[in-house]
Formats: sequence, structure tokens, C-alpha cells
Amino acid sequence: MRQTAKMHNMMHSDSCYPVINLTSRLYFGSFENKKETDKHLRIIYLFIEDFVNYAKFSHDFGPIDISATINYLRLVQTTLDKFNGSMVVIASCDSSEQRLNAAVIAGAYLILYERMPLDVVYRILTPIPVAYTTFIDASDDETAWRMDLKSALSGFAIGFQYQFFSMDTFDTFKHDSYGRVEYGDLNWIVPNKLMAFACPVTLPHVLGYAPNSTTKLAMLFVHLKVSCVVQTNEFGYNPSDFTKFDIEHHHLFFPDMTPPPDEIVLKFLKLCLSCDSIAVHCKSGLGRTGSLIACYMMWKWKLPAEACIAWLRLARPGSILTTQGHWLIHKCRSIQELTQSDIDNNNVDKLSGPIIIAASPLSARRVNSPIKSATITATLAAKDKKAKSKKKGLRKI
Repeated sequence: MRQTAKMHNMMHSDSCYPVINLTSRLYFGSFENKKETDKHLRIIYLFIEDFVNYAKFSHDFGPIDISATINYLRLVQTTLDKFNGSMVVIASCDSSEQRLNAAVIAGAYLILYERMPLDVVYRILTPIPVAYTTFIDASDDETAWRMDLKSALSGFAIGFQYQFFSMDTFDTFKHDSYGRVEYGDLNWIVPNKLMAFACPVTLPHVLGYAPNSTTKLAMLFVHLKVSCVVQTNEFGYNPSDFTKFDIEHHHLFFPDMTPPPDEIVLKFLKLCLSCDSIAVHCKSGLGRTGSLIACYMMWKWKLPAEACIAWLRLARPGSILTTQGHWLIHKCRSIQELTQSDIDNNNVDKLSGPIIIAASPLSARRVNSPIKSATITATLAAKDKKAKSKKKGLRKI
């Protein structure tokens, strides 16, 4: 008993906030200085900075994507199993951003391994009135919706509940590979139903990578059993590049960095009802693409918009930009209440009504101009070479 008390005192020393007990031997804490695991392995610190990283689009910093999170959580569980006499700490350094990322990972462990409900997990992670910061999106728009801890955790909750992934079978190598520019820049959001990908490239050479031509992607889609492509950006290739492979192509254009018009939402939902597997793209496969996919998730499973956005950002970091988050939240109930008849008959009136896009009162950062999709694609592709030398973490675009 005295030894246990001593270990707790060791763990709490140098901590920025009270260390939180997650399970009998698992803890979560943030520390002013990096703490080393003692030679007797009484307390094993697994600092997230040593194992995962987030490839920024702009000023965003997370959440850590599903693949890197699963790799880290598997490490945590293996450590607990192997060193059954040790305490294990999911740890971060003294940074509000890293503390939030670590809290999300800690909460994900409780949801995925301990099968705890979201509300219970949130109470465990917030035992004292010390506010966590919030996630910002991949634009520089200060009015964009900001995702808090509970919303981020809801992404894991719905992902697990609706079997968008499995801890036992999720292939992190395949997920990361397909997410790379040179291998498709694509991610399944709803497995075997809805895929997000970046616009095919017709240039002969893009920042050192072989381009994702329509032909290259079409052959990959045949392999992945994709039956339909939905394009939301301007025409930049011939749709026949897909249709000649017996893949349907539908053009549902709406402007970059904006939410979809009601007519587009209904057309997309109708396609989701008629097509087995759909690959959706805009310029970078983030904003417009994510917005439409979120609409289907809200309608199909009556899910909250916040949870859909969270899952999209876990499956494909950077998804949902600027006003799209607020729009999804305000439009959620209207979309959930659509009947199949409304969709079949293009009942736009069911979705009509004023949508108030509220400014986020939590943002205090300086505003530049919203980052454009083309900028996102080019910036991340340029950073990719540097990222290759780092430890494996997030999807490298």
C-alpha cells in the first residue's frame, strides 16, 4: 500500500493538472517536463509526441487520425498486458494542443477497449473545471466551427458502434498507404459505401509524385468495387475516363469552401440509395466532399452532425472547412427528417429555411484568408517528403 502511494506521488510530480485514473493501471496526464520510465518499470510513460504526429494543413493540430490512434492504443494495450505489474500513463507535454490530443486518445481507449459510454468517458476526463482547448479546422477562418473534446470522442463512439472500423481488423498500413498522394489520396469514410478522394491530376508530374490520373484511379476503383464517382468541383477531366470502366460519373458542382445547396444534397442522397459504392471528390477531397458524406451519415443513421464531422476528420484529416461545420449542425435535423419519398421526389421545401451560421466565440487567433483546396493539396504534398523520415503517424498527403 505504501509502495502504491509512493508511485502515485511520483506520477503526480511535475504534472500540469491532476493525473486522471482511467482504469486500475492506466492513467492520463500532462507534464511540464518529459518524464522517463524508471529502471524498475514501475511507471511506464508513453508520451504521444514519441509515437504520433499530426501533419498540419494550416493552423490545425488534430485530432490524431484513426490509423495513428489505433497504432498507439495497440501499443498501450500491449504494454499493459506485457508488464502486468506496472502502471502505464498516456502522457503529453505541457501544451494545450497536445493535452487535447492525448485526452482524445485516452478517451478512445475507454470507448474501444473498456466499452464505456461517451458520457461516462467525458466525465472521467473532466473531473475538475479545467477547460480543454478546442480543435480548429484546416482553414484560417475564425468563424469556423471548433470541435471540442466530447465531439471528437463522439467520432470514435459512432465509428465503433456502426462498425466503420474494428480494433481487431483495421489495417493501418493499407489505410495510410491509400491516403498518400502517390497511392490514390483516398480514404474510406463508410467502408465499401462512401470514399473520399482528391481530384484526379492530369499533369505529367506533381511535386515529385506520379499523378493520380483518371485511368490510374479508375483501375483502382474497379479493384475496390467502386461503382460511382461524384465530382463536386469544376470539370478538369473527361467523365468517360471513368464510365468506360463501367463506373458511373455524376457532376454535382458547388463552390469551394461552401456548404452544398439543398438540391445537391437531395441528388447526392438519391445516388447513395441507387449506387452500391460511391467515391466522392472535390479539389482536395476534404470540404465539399466531406460535407456531402456527412449529409448521408446524418440521414442514414440519424447521427449528430458533430459526431459525423469528428469521424470524417479521424478517417480523413482536414475534412469539413469554414462554414460547412456550422451548416451541418444547423441543417442536421432537417436532413434527418427527410423520408425516402422526399429524396425520390426532390422535395427541396423540406430542407428550405433560413440557416444562421454562428461565429465561433472561442477563436482568438489572427485571421488571414481561408486556405484554398489547391493550396492544401500543394502544401501537404510538398511536406510529404519531410514526413517520410519521421515516425509513422498520420495519413501523409
